[in-house]
Amino acid sequence: MEPNVPNRDRYHRRWTEAACWASLARLIEELGDPPTAQQYDVLASANEDLPSLATVRNRLGPWSDVIARLVVGTDVGAILERIGIDPDMPRDVRNERIWLAHLEGEIEDEELIQLLRAGAFAWHASYGPRPDGMESSGTESVY
Repeated sequence: MEPNVPNRDRYHRRWTEAACWASLARLIEELGDPPTAQQYDVLASANEDLPSLATVRNRLGPWSDVIARLVVGTDVGAILERIGIDPDMPRDVRNERIWLAHLEGEIEDEELIQLLRAGAFAWHASYGPRPDGMESSGTESVY
């Protein structure tokens, strides 16, 4: 017996890189703010017009980088890499390490704002008042 060979000639990938970008841009425009990866996962599982979170990560890269490119136009991954932070580490650990890097002068206020807007960093009440320009964007954390 010989196994059937799948006919890949007629296969059409629905979620190309361009289709993922377009879908995410529409969603963010509709929502007004970018969702977290967990929020997006829930939204995508209930909506066939959105690629799955896994597909987005496979086609476009880490969630924080994707959101940064869509919202801020900045490669947040480069900021995180420069200070030695893995974007996929637990959020509370990543937040603490980003905040400590900011206190040490490794991250300027502008970069901290970019990380906040991209969803790669959440402000914690224990950090005190926000620096100028760091308006609340719904990503405030009070854990």
